[in-house]
Amino acid sequence: MSYSWQPKPAMISRSGWNAASPSGCSGSNSKQYIIVHHSGDQNDALAIHFGTNEKGFMKRIQEIHMNSNRWCDIGYNFGIGVVGSILEGRNLNVLGAHAVGYNSNAIGICVHGNYDIRSFTLAQENSLVDLLAWLCYTYNISTANILGHRDVSSTACPGAGIYSKLSSIRSKVLQKLSPQSISVHVFNDDTGNFEVSNLALNSPMPYVLNSTLTVREFKGNSNSSVIWTHKRFIQAWNTLRSGWGRGIHVPIAFNRIWEGGHGYQDQHYAGVAIDCGQNLSNTEREQLRSLASSLGVFEYVEPASTAPTWVHIDKRLRPSACSAGYILVRNGSKNTCVFVLQDALNTLGYTGGGLDGAFGNGTETAVRNFQRAYNLTVDGIVGCQTWTMLTQLVRGMGKTPTTVNP
Repeated sequence: MSYSWQPKPAMISRSGWNAASPSGCSGSNSKQYIIVHHSGDQNDALAIHFGTNEKGFMKRIQEIHMNSNRWCDIGYNFGIGVVGSILEGRNLNVLGAHAVGYNSNAIGICVHGNYDIRSFTLAQENSLVDLLAWLCYTYNISTANILGHRDVSSTACPGAGIYSKLSSIRSKVLQKLSPQSISVHVFNDDTGNFEVSNLALNSPMPYVLNSTLTVREFKGNSNSSVIWTHKRFIQAWNTLRSGWGRGIHVPIAFNRIWEGGHGYQDQHYAGVAIDCGQNLSNTEREQLRSLASSLGVFEYVEPASTAPTWVHIDKRLRPSACSAGYILVRNGSKNTCVFVLQDALNTLGYTGGGLDGAFGNGTETAVRNFQRAYNLTVDGIVGCQTWTMLTQLVRGMGKTPTTVNP
């Protein structure tokens, strides 16, 4: 199966819920199936007792499995709590203890609670979809092999509330896994125009030498189907990568402003920043930081005092309208800061002609309407005052129905 890359979802580790150490687990798991369970406790008593204490609930399941059932560990590989947190369970590489006849070839996921009684929430469903997508991608499991416990055993598990949604959950997982084509907009600083390509996630970014930065790496965890950057930023990356002489892990690059994750006028939203080197030793990381600074190709390399476990590099446009922020843009401007502007305006409902990085009449009208609504100087020019108000309103607020997302 050819699946689109999926990030590992955030989860609470075994130490995070104070798991006891396994006692003599053995065997192996070929991971061909994924079986969804619920804890199914009578009258939902455990879920009522623990409330939102998902860690305590997971710990109690392990105690029952190890002390009463005399198993080597908690039977499930993962839990999903009542709030929607994902919790790490039994090691994926040993024999499971959750479905007779499938413990040697299936991953077990237990949703806390009795779903013949309680409702399966959207937060829980979203976490389950993210976890399933990551597992299917990582272990090349067919979405048709996502099963409810009742599909393989005589049981009501995982409860009607979950089982009734399994078909749509499989569809959502398959949609996430389907190979994507990303619209990549690169501003050519030599010609003053954007160049647009529709590229697969495993394709190298335009202008990258020797495939050292793929679309997948640049896009990272962003949910966007359109990304943007500058040619000169990619060229600066080429220089750094050549000087370093070996691979550089890139976990964080692009984000849409409404997705958040960074500061208010952060260069990641403008597509001209990368955070890298998290997997390096402290010594290697400082060598990479020193190299990036000495090459002189980046506008900013963050010092270790504020970026102790990563190396931040960016090629921000100058001069900034606000300290360390975006440049002033107006009708006729064309660059990735205009992309950020249009994205923010669209998210707030001030649509002005789409999302193309070109500041035209439609964008100016949207800017004026925004300025008027927030008692700013109505001049259609986006300087420090307008950038500050706009980015503080939009940063990290999440996608809204008015967001343009080609």
